[in-house]
This record gives sequence, structure tokens and C-alpha cells, in this order.
Amino acid sequence: MALDNSIFDLPSSIEELRRPEDVIKVQTRKINPTSSSKMENFPGSDIVFDFTLSGNQHWIPSRSYVVIKSTFLYGTGGVAIVPAIASNIAPSCNLAANLFDGCSLSVGGFNLGSISKNASQISVCQKRLQKSAGFLDGAGKSTTFFDSDQLARKSLITSDGVDLRLNTATATVRANINENIYQPPLGVFKQGKALGNGRYELTLRPKPDITYKQSAIESSGAEKPVKSGITLVGAAMVNNDAEFHVNDITFYVCVVDNFERNPSKYSVLLDLEETGCIPRQIAGKTTTENFTVSKSTFALSIALQDGRAGTNTLYSPSAFKTEGTIAQNQSSLTNLQISYAGENRPSPAANPSFIVGSDLMTHRYLETAIEDLAFYDTG
Repeated sequence: MALDNSIFDLPSSIEELRRPEDVIKVQTRKINPTSSSKMENFPGSDIVFDFTLSGNQHWIPSRSYVVIKSTFLYGTGGVAIVPAIASNIAPSCNLAANLFDGCSLSVGGFNLGSISKNASQISVCQKRLQKSAGFLDGAGKSTTFFDSDQLARKSLITSDGVDLRLNTATATVRANINENIYQPPLGVFKQGKALGNGRYELTLRPKPDITYKQSAIESSGAEKPVKSGITLVGAAMVNNDAEFHVNDITFYVCVVDNFERNPSKYSVLLDLEETGCIPRQIAGKTTTENFTVSKSTFALSIALQDGRAGTNTLYSPSAFKTEGTIAQNQSSLTNLQISYAGENRPSPAANPSFIVGSDLMTHRYLETAIEDLAFYDTG
């Protein structure tokens, strides 16, 4: 058996001894809102989570998340029931994010990021562009309802839900009470580094009453009236009305303790990647829209969405679709080109179409895979 010379490398001083690991404990702390935000108290005012870390405690944003417990009900026979497949309602894709208009995070009164409007669209855009297919097909579906198939999402809350693996009705009644995980689409929540101690404040801004419910429910076939105030199975409820309410909301904070106490004052540089949304209402068949973006912008995305998204159960804020198209899944866009910094993309202009017997959308998806180098990736 051969030995190398390292067997003689004994430490000659205390300084050469291996020091203890910097990380001595990782724990998750449950933070409740500063005021009641359940049931009828959910909409109408900001939901604030306030927490303070001191000494050798640090916060890891990327491992922190909000948990939302919610309930779906449907009116049949004059009473509220657990929805059935025939009710044609489902949790909207990326449900939890659809409940909020905006969000912000501050530390010691200093703003670390904020979104004032369109937080739903920003969240789903980030996931579609930045999360892997493995995440979206796995953890995304099980924790955020991130599934493009409305029937699959419907089956998760209905009493006669279909087991999609066996294509048979389930043997037991599904619970219409569920839990959803939400990470605000702020750049700081992509930070896997431990931030220093201080007083942090996360603020979530729910959509108004009724509107947040219309954003949480996606129906098929026809729009569903959404009413407020129904909370229990068996309570009086108008037939074909849909109901959604938030049972509870909490923030789970990942806290890590390190070996050495931090100095009382120090500074760090955070390189935060933020996503902005500039909505425009397009009128007419042909239009040219001008947008002003920050000079630090490094990526642009264009999406069409029906103007009723978030206020009509047929049009979810997390689905980029318009009226009058096949299954309302493909846009009626026939020509598209973006001009930026002296470049036109794509060139020549795209001429997509999706009609009966013709699918000319494939090249757009292929072009995306080529532009972001995914087509050439060995993975």
C-alpha cells in the first residue's frame, strides 16, 4: 500500500488547526402576519410579516416562502358543496401568485425591492422562463398548481376527481382545502446567500375582494359568478356560484446561525435581478407600441393577454391567452417583431398562425430555444 508525503504534514501551531464550521445551525421560523389576514380579512389591506434577526443570525431568502391555506366551494342544490368534475372549476395555474397585485421587502427601513402592480404576470413569466422543465413538472405542480392542464388541476380539488395515472375515478373524496407555496417575485428571493441581521419586513398587497377570487378560480365552458361570505360545506349558496377563501397565511423564514458574531456595522453589495411589467391595451388589427426600459435591461419578453384576465374566471392572470381562438389557448397574433438597440428580432418578422389543420407556431418555440442557447446545451 503506497503512502504519500502528506502523512508527515502535522500542524505546528494552533492557527493551523481546522477551525469549526461557520454554519452551526439552520432552522425555519414561522412568522404570522402583524394583523389577522384570514377569511374576510384577507383582501382590502396590506399583509405584513415583520421579523428581526440579531447576533449571529442570518436570513436566506431563497429558502424562505409563504404558505397559503385555502378552500374551494361550489353551489349545487342550494347549498355549498365540495366541487365536482361537472362544476368545471379548478385552481388557477400558479394560484397563490394570482392573489396579489404587488409586494415589497425592506430591511431597517431600506427598500430591497418592490412591485406595485401586475405581480401575478411577473411571477408566472419568471417561472416559465427561468425554472427547469423538471421543476415545473414536479415541485411546481405539487406546490403551486403550476400545470397547464385545467382538468388536472380540477381533479385536485373535486370530490369525484380522476386519477390521471389510472384514468379512473378516485376511491376517496378529495379535500377541497389545500396548501399552496408562494415566493414573491422579488429579486432578493433568488439570493441563496445569507443576509445579515436586522429588522426585515415583507409586505404582500392582495387584490380587492371578489377580484382575488376571480383570479384564483379558472373555469371551463362558461364564466362562473363568484360570491363572498360562504365558508362551510352545507351552507346556503346560489347554484353554480363559485367560492374561494383564504383560511390562513404564514411566512416561513430560513434562519442560519454562524460561528462568529457579525460586526455591529458592515455593508454588502446585492446584485438583484428584477422583472418589470409594462401593460398596454392594444386596439385595432395593426399597432406599433413604444416602451421605455431601464438601461440595465438584458432581456425582453412580449405576451398577449385578454383584458379581462383576473376579473373573469375564464381568463386567469397566469395564462397568456386571448378571446376567440382555438380552445382560447393560442393568440390570434399574425405578425410580430421587436426593435431594440438597432436590432430587429426576429428578422424577418414572425408570421405565426394556429388554425384548424395548420400549426405554424413551432418555429417560434424553436427560435426561443436557439436564442437562449438551450438547443445547443448538452443537457
